[in-house]
Amino acid sequence: MKRREFIKQTFQATFGAAAGWGIGSLLGDIPVSAATAVCGAGAGVAFDQIVRLHTLGLSQIAIPRCLYRDLNASVLRGTGDVQGSLSSLRATMNAGNLSDFSNDARVPKSLESVSITPRLTTSQFSAAVQVVKDHFGAKDAVVRFVLPSVCVGPTAALRYMAARCKSFGLTINFDVCDDTGREMASRIMPHSTPVDFLVMAADGFFHSSTLSNFRLCLPVYTHPGCIIRNTKPTYGKHSTTIVYDQSASSTHWNLRTGLRPTDTEKHAVHSVRELVQICNDLQPGDNAIVWEALADRLPSSSNIQRVGNSDYHRTICLFGAKHWCARKTETVRHCIQSLFIDCWNALALNTSFLCSVRAMISATRLLCSGYCAVQIQKACGFH
Repeated sequence: MKRREFIKQTFQATFGAAAGWGIGSLLGDIPVSAATAVCGAGAGVAFDQIVRLHTLGLSQIAIPRCLYRDLNASVLRGTGDVQGSLSSLRATMNAGNLSDFSNDARVPKSLESVSITPRLTTSQFSAAVQVVKDHFGAKDAVVRFVLPSVCVGPTAALRYMAARCKSFGLTINFDVCDDTGREMASRIMPHSTPVDFLVMAADGFFHSSTLSNFRLCLPVYTHPGCIIRNTKPTYGKHSTTIVYDQSASSTHWNLRTGLRPTDTEKHAVHSVRELVQICNDLQPGDNAIVWEALADRLPSSSNIQRVGNSDYHRTICLFGAKHWCARKTETVRHCIQSLFIDCWNALALNTSFLCSVRAMISATRLLCSGYCAVQIQKACGFH
């Protein structure tokens, strides 16, 4: 059996086992059917994405780890957290010369007094769905989200949101793109089907010139990035820093976090795949600005190390199409946001669910370790 097929089977078996460990009962007020859908975020985030995710720096081990990390870094726990995150985001975007918020049409004035309800009662959830359905009238009520495949937590939340809203007659469609950042942004406008909401890093959004018809709605969670360096002696070679252009990496470079102003030159790359390829063969003395999941996978050599004090937390946000942010549709947009927030917090604020995800992390790490993989292959007759 080919390694790729074996990884697929063991990964699916892991999440199947996780579902069998009683995740449904651990989820508290989340129905078992929805728990299966969320674990579908495991079998899925979706397995048809796994090979592509791996090329972007997310191995099969990293999927549950990223799910846990995303949910644990939530800023949707309360109004104060959201306002604090927006204040921090504003300062960062201003320092990175991307936006000062005050004169940016992409940042609605209503964000200055934003408030959220972390969880909805069943009647509140039903009422919010009804407002959205009434907006569509006789047409089929369909709300479409687009997000990059590396946003594992939002994928899980949207899977649960789709499953729950379906029972109330509201369809939630979400497209998980292989691209991320500027590459995803460049593909949004040609879509024949209108996009209602985006989930992506704020840096990539404000760098983009093709997303002017979208508006910032909410910060969702923070995702860490850092700088890695090949510490092998350079013997006089000048240092280069690999930067994914027009992304959070560019903001990181502009802020010079973890970099001395004169010790390196910028080398811009224009795709995530190019970034991963260069990082896999990082030259002595060179740096690369990467997201943490990629940094976790890359240092297979003792020469590849993280640069101290180089962390930069990217804020992943929800953005709405311009027409959803107009005054006449503001109430409907708030209802859609409330549904998303409720489904996100059904996972992020559920301690038992987070513990079950940690169990998944342990299981996948065990299954994917070299020795155990060989033993499992032998036991299954694959070796």
